[in-house]
Amino acid sequence: MASLGLAWTSLAGMLDASFVNGYGSYILLIPLFSGYLIWSHRSEIFREPESDPKAALAILVAAVIALGMSTRDFSFKANPLLSTEVRILGVILLVNAGFIGCYGKKTFRRALFPMLLLFAAIPMPPLFADGLIVALQKSSASLSYLLFSFLGIPALRDGVVLTIPGATIEVAKECSGINSSVALLLTVLFVAYESFKSGWRRTILVLLAIPLSIAKNVIRIVTLTLLGVYVDRSFLTGNLHHRGGIVFYLIGIAALYPVYRMLRSSEQRKLRGMESAQCIHPISASASNAG
Repeated sequence: MASLGLAWTSLAGMLDASFVNGYGSYILLIPLFSGYLIWSHRSEIFREPESDPKAALAILVAAVIALGMSTRDFSFKANPLLSTEVRILGVILLVNAGFIGCYGKKTFRRALFPMLLLFAAIPMPPLFADGLIVALQKSSASLSYLLFSFLGIPALRDGVVLTIPGATIEVAKECSGINSSVALLLTVLFVAYESFKSGWRRTILVLLAIPLSIAKNVIRIVTLTLLGVYVDRSFLTGNLHHRGGIVFYLIGIAALYPVYRMLRSSEQRKLRGMESAQCIHPISASASNAG
């Protein structure tokens, strides 16, 4: 709570800047996911808590350095947002140091994933985010062109500009789908960690979320364009265009659900087989001894 109070102004400024830049709304999900994971696994995580202030000292020093640097505004004149990012880094390090100091290294290792997940709340550096947005723009435009062709609709593509009979659209930065794509990836990461014990099953589900995040954005672009051309032009500028990311985010989640069920069923079958083997073994041994 003290860390949250310390970072409150910076958090508000960071979110405002992130929304202005067109990305960063997923940041709100991070503390919710992290907190829920710790709460849902609390009986396992906190089964042997031991305070260990010495183990937390190195992280605490790093947190103090980061917080100190963030107050030196003249060091971040080229990128004012960087000062806020460094402060958030310092606060997250402070939370991790406090956790280790209060509950010990063993408890921290059992809570490693949700504690490290907090670092995803630090906004992406603008240079990296811009590069990712451009990559999403280009891939979305290219695949949208292919989907139009597959549907038998004549289309021309010039970079990120697509032309079909009745409309010319640009896959702008706002249409890159970065917010819903990152939110989808984080959701799948959360579900994979919560649902599976097998590392390879978790990896498969998370890796599938990457191409699926692009695919759902392509579906969004093509759907809105076709609705605008053949139904009503307002679809190109209406609420579904500007605020419809959640709709196609849910479509992406629904598309992953069959894969999730298949992986979940295979893991449950394996676990049941292991439990059956453990139950059968002692009985066989007893029968052998009796003989």
